[in-house]
Amino acid sequence: MQTILPIGQIEFMTTSKQRCIDTGEEYYSAFIGQHNYTFTDRDDILRSTKNCFKYQKFVLNKKCASIEEKLFARSHFDFIKKKLFNLWVYPVIFKFLMVIKIMAIFGVAGTEIAEYGSLMLSKFLFKEDLNKLSYYFEIERFWLFGNAYKINYESCCLLLSDYFKRMEQVIKMHKQGRSHSLLTVRSTNERYFDGDNEITAENWNILKNDRKFNISEFLPFNSNVIIFLYYKDTYRLKLLINQKSIKWPNLNDDRFITIKNHFAVKYGICNISDVCDL
Repeated sequence: MQTILPIGQIEFMTTSKQRCIDTGEEYYSAFIGQHNYTFTDRDDILRSTKNCFKYQKFVLNKKCASIEEKLFARSHFDFIKKKLFNLWVYPVIFKFLMVIKIMAIFGVAGTEIAEYGSLMLSKFLFKEDLNKLSYYFEIERFWLFGNAYKINYESCCLLLSDYFKRMEQVIKMHKQGRSHSLLTVRSTNERYFDGDNEITAENWNILKNDRKFNISEFLPFNSNVIIFLYYKDTYRLKLLINQKSIKWPNLNDDRFITIKNHFAVKYGICNISDVCDL
C-alpha cells in the first residue's frame, strides 16, 4: 500500500545563502509540483561552522587549504596549462589560463563522467592530469571538512543530533542538503579520507599510484545525500549517496538504535558551546 505524505507535513530547512534557498525552491517546484515554497532558515545547524569559534580560529584563519593548494598548483598546473595550450583547436583562449578556469574544465569532466560514463575531454586531458586535478580538488575538502582537524568532525554533531531527534519523532523522513552542509558528515563519518597520509601538496608522489579518478564522487552530485528511516522487523536507517546504498562505517547492521547509539558514544552530548567555544 502506498502512502502519500501530505505536503503540509514536509518541512524545508535551508541556510540564508541565496543559492541554497533557490535550490530548495527548484526542488519544491519540480517534485511537489507547486510554487508556494516556504522554508525555515537554520544557519545554526546547516552553517554551524560560521559561528564556531574553534573552526574559525584553527581551520579558516590558518588558511592551510589555500597554502597547500597554491603549493600543489605551482608544481603541477603549468604543465597542464601548456598541454591544453598546445592541444586545443583555439589555444589563444587558454593563453592566460588561471587555476580557477582549469578547475572549471575539471568540473565539466566530472559532470561528463557522472552523466555519460565517458569523457570527451580525454583527448586533451590524460588520466594522470585528471588525477592531479582531482587531488587538487580534494586538498580543500581534506583541510576544511575532513580529518585534518578534530573540530571538522566534532562540529557536525550539531547536525547529526538534530537529525536523530527528528527521526525519533517521525516514522518516515527524507533529508536533503547542499554539499557543504553534509560534506563534513560524509568526509569524516563515511571515512572518505581515512588513510596513513594526509592530502598535502608534498604527498602527491606518495599517493598517486593508488588513486583513481574519483571526481564523480563529488561532482556534480555531492549534495545528493539521502538518509531515510524505514521499518523492517525494526526501525532501520539507510544511507544513499548518488543513489547508491552506503554501508554505515564501523557498524554491522543498519538498525536505527544501533546507529544512534554509535554516534552518541562517538560524540557524547552535543552542545555548541562545548564544541565551538575557545
